[in-house]
Amino acid sequence: MEMRGVMGGFYKISEWIMRLSVTNVLWLICSLPFVFFIFTTLFSENVDQLYSGLFISAVVAPFTLFPATAAMFTVARKWVMGEVDVPLFRTFFRGYKENYVQSMVGGILYALLFVILIIDFRVYLNGMTSLQLISYVFLGLMFVLAVSLFNFFSMVVHYHMKTLQLIKTLF
Repeated sequence: MEMRGVMGGFYKISEWIMRLSVTNVLWLICSLPFVFFIFTTLFSENVDQLYSGLFISAVVAPFTLFPATAAMFTVARKWVMGEVDVPLFRTFFRGYKENYVQSMVGGILYALLFVILIIDFRVYLNGMTSLQLISYVFLGLMFVLAVSLFNFFSMVVHYHMKTLQLIKTLF
């Protein structure tokens, strides 16, 4: 039965808020180790703890954060394709399981690229004072890589390709 009027509008809005909330909570639960390491890193007292926490976060991210994000994109893809009444838990965990290997391999690649760009940024910013301007180029490359990451997740979810073929298509 379709609700009409103001109450029908409130019902639709509350239904979408519930869907988005459940999906975000599932994403947070599945990427909890990464979130834990990031929060402990943010409250670190010295620079060595900060760098070691970021390194551990970069190691953990491909195994937790990237598959959870791919599963969240799976649910969002279903909504965009017109299937708004899909079961959230089943769809999320099916997407988590189906896209785990591809998102993990891509996550390792992206984490490695981010680490390289961050190291280059830090070297040119602090180490080579005469070439500090180049550090902003690396900052721009990090932004492009972050945008490319969203494209990666949408391609993992939408196309059913092998991992190497997906990475070739991505670049």
